[in-house]
Amino acid sequence: MDIRYILQMPHPDNHYFEVKLELKNNTSKQLEIKMATWTPGSYLIREYAKNVEAVSAIDKSGKPLAIKKVNKNSWELTAGKVADLTVSYRVYANELAVRNCYLDHEQGYLNPASVFLFVKGFENKPATLKVELPSEWKQVVTALKPKGTSNTEFEIQNLDEFIDSPILCGNPVIVPFEAGGVKHKVAFQGPANLNEEKIKSDFSKIIEAEKSVFQHHPCKEYTFLVHHVAQGGGGLEHSHSSSLQTSPLTYDSETNYQNFLGLVSHEYFHLWNVKRLRPNPLGPFDYDQENYTTMLWFSEGFTSYYDDFILFRAGITKKEKFLDVVASNLSRVESVPGMYNQSLSEASLDAWIKYYRPNENSQNSQSDYYTKGAAIGTLLDLMIIKETKGDQNLDNLMKEMYDEFYISKNVGFSETDFERHLGKKLGEKKAKDFIDKFINGVEKPDWVKSFSDFGIKISDRNDLLKPLTIGLKLQGNGRVTVQGINKLGPAYLSGIYIGDEIISIGDRRIDSPDLNSVFSSMSEGSKIQVLYNRAGQLKTTEITLARDPGKNLKLEWMENATPDQDKLRKKWLRME
Repeated sequence: MDIRYILQMPHPDNHYFEVKLELKNNTSKQLEIKMATWTPGSYLIREYAKNVEAVSAIDKSGKPLAIKKVNKNSWELTAGKVADLTVSYRVYANELAVRNCYLDHEQGYLNPASVFLFVKGFENKPATLKVELPSEWKQVVTALKPKGTSNTEFEIQNLDEFIDSPILCGNPVIVPFEAGGVKHKVAFQGPANLNEEKIKSDFSKIIEAEKSVFQHHPCKEYTFLVHHVAQGGGGLEHSHSSSLQTSPLTYDSETNYQNFLGLVSHEYFHLWNVKRLRPNPLGPFDYDQENYTTMLWFSEGFTSYYDDFILFRAGITKKEKFLDVVASNLSRVESVPGMYNQSLSEASLDAWIKYYRPNENSQNSQSDYYTKGAAIGTLLDLMIIKETKGDQNLDNLMKEMYDEFYISKNVGFSETDFERHLGKKLGEKKAKDFIDKFINGVEKPDWVKSFSDFGIKISDRNDLLKPLTIGLKLQGNGRVTVQGINKLGPAYLSGIYIGDEIISIGDRRIDSPDLNSVFSSMSEGSKIQVLYNRAGQLKTTEITLARDPGKNLKLEWMENATPDQDKLRKKWLRME
C-alpha cells in the first residue's frame, strides 16, 4: 500500500490543521486507523485524539466509505474492495508546546504524534508528506528528508521517524552552520534580538564538546526549532532535531542566555543518550499505552548532569558557575523530603502517573529523576575517577555503552547491562552496592566525604542565616491559605493541612504569606498558638518554631588541597 499525507492550513487563525491520508493499492477489506496517545520524550498519556474532528473516508470517485470510531484513538474503516481511498479529518491546534501543535496566521507548528493518523499494521511502511502552505508563508522546516528538490514534500521511512520529526511552517529566521562535521540549522520563530554569529559560535562549542564524549556523531544533518514565547519554556529531543522554547528576551541577558544554552545542551545530549543509547522500553514504541522504564534517572538525570557540565567544558561558563549548578542540585535533593522517600528507579517507573501530575504533597512523596539523577550522576563520576585513580570517568562509561548498544548492536540496554558496565569501572561488588543504595534504594550519599576527596569543600550558606519557620507554604492576600506542608517542618503533625485558612499566629492577625515579621521577635523552640479555619470551623493548634530545614549549599575549591586531591578535582573537571 502506498501512503501519502497532505497537510493543509486554509484558515490558520481558526487553529485547524486539515489532513488527508491517501491510501493506494489497498488490499484489506477492513483497516484500523489510529492516533498516538503520547509522544516519546514526554512520559504522559496526552490523548491527542481529543482534538481530532470530522473523520471521514471516500473512494477515488468521491463515494463515502463507512468509518466509525471504536475507542479513544482508533477508527474502523470498511474499505471492501476499494483499492484507492482517502481519509480526511481536522485537528484543533491551539497549544504552543513542544509536545503538541499550534496554528495561527504567523506559523504552524506540529509534533506529528498530535496531528497525524496512521494505519495499524503499516507502521514500518514508507510514506510521503505534502505540505500546502498559506500563500504568505515560504518555509517548511523539519528533519524529514525532502522529496527530490521540493521544499514542501518529504519522504517518511516509517512511523517512528515521522513521529520523531517536528515540523515548523511559516517564515522563521534560519541560521545555518557546520559543527562536528555535521550540517546544522537553527530556525527561530518569532522576533528576538539575535546575535547570529554568537549563536553559531556557542552552539558549535556545545556540539563539539558533546561529540567528544562519544567520539562519534550519528547525524549528517541536524535541525534546531526555537520558538520565542511570552511565557513558559522547555524542550523535546528528537533523533535528528530538537524543539525548544524560550523567551524573546533571552538574548538580552547573559544569565538568561546561558540558561537557554543549558537547554540546548540538554536536548542535544539526548541525541546520544536516549535517542540511541536507550533503555529497552524506549523504542520501538507502543503509541497506544505507557512504555515503562526504571531508568529515566540515566536517560534524563545523567543528561541533566552533563548539560551544564558541557557548558563549562566548552568554555562558555566558568568553573565557579558549574560548581554553583552542582551545589544547587545537591541543595534541592537535600531540601525536598520526597527525594529520600522514593527511589530513583521507582520515580522513573512512576513518571507516567506522578512526575507530570504533581499535587500538593508531591514534595513529600516524590523523587525527581532529573535533579536527583543529575546529583547521583555527579557522585558516580567522582566514584569512577577515584576508583580508577583518574584513568576513567563517566564519559568512558557512556561511550562504552553507546559503542556496544548503538554502534555494534543497535539495541536497547537493561538494568543488568548497566550494572555489568559499571562493574568494569568500580568492580562488581561496588557497582551492585551503588545501585542498591542510590538507584533502587534511598540511602543518602556522604556528599561531604565524596567532594572532600577531590579537594572541594561543601558548606551551607543557610547555616548562620536560616530563617525561622513552621513549615507551611502560604498563599494569598488578606485571606491566607495553606498551599503546601513540608514533611520535615514542625507543622506537619500539627493537624493543619492543605486549604486551611490561617487566621492568626500568637497574638498576630495574619493577612500576608510573609511571616518574617511575625517571627522576628520570637526564637527557635518557641511554642506558638495558631488559629485556623477549616470549612467554616475555627480550630487551634500549637506548633514549635524551628529553623528552615532547607539547604543552600556551596562548593568551594580548597586552597590547602593535597597534590592528590588537586589531581582528582582536575580530573573531574576534565582540566587535564
